[in-house]
Amino acid sequence: MSWRVWLLPRRPVVSTLVVAVLLLSIYLAYWAIPQLLFVVLITFIMVNRLAPYLFPVKYFLTEQKAGYKTFLAADSRTWDRFFTYYKFPDGVLLSNDTRTLRGRLREGLFMYYGNDTPVDEVLAIVASKLPSPQEAMKPKDETEFKGGVSSAFKRVRRLKDKGPK
Repeated sequence: MSWRVWLLPRRPVVSTLVVAVLLLSIYLAYWAIPQLLFVVLITFIMVNRLAPYLFPVKYFLTEQKAGYKTFLAADSRTWDRFFTYYKFPDGVLLSNDTRTLRGRLREGLFMYYGNDTPVDEVLAIVASKLPSPQEAMKPKDETEFKGGVSSAFKRVRRLKDKGPK
């Protein structure tokens, strides 16, 4: 399943400001270091980072992965890279495990809905691949090996208790 969304025309005032700041930044880069290669590199980096906002985006959901493609930018991840999903009025966020610092620092994948996007179908596909936030955040009753210093101390204590007497 796939759909297209273009965020730039949704908020004209914000879009005007974004484009103006982008052009001003390119001008300042040229003014600071008037080398064509540097200006082209800075322009490429900024446009690449803003590409999902500036250009039409094609979002897709398949059996193996979810992602998007647009001019100069693309992101495609397998379903096992996501932990859960959150529903919003304008889209769905495919999120990492936010219970750890590393998970909070990593960026999830927000998929915006378009005017003709079948929202119920998108949510059904996402819900079939990922657990709901309530399910995902439930504490697990696992006693498997977790590693770390405290786990090492516990193993040493168990070995001492089982040792020769």
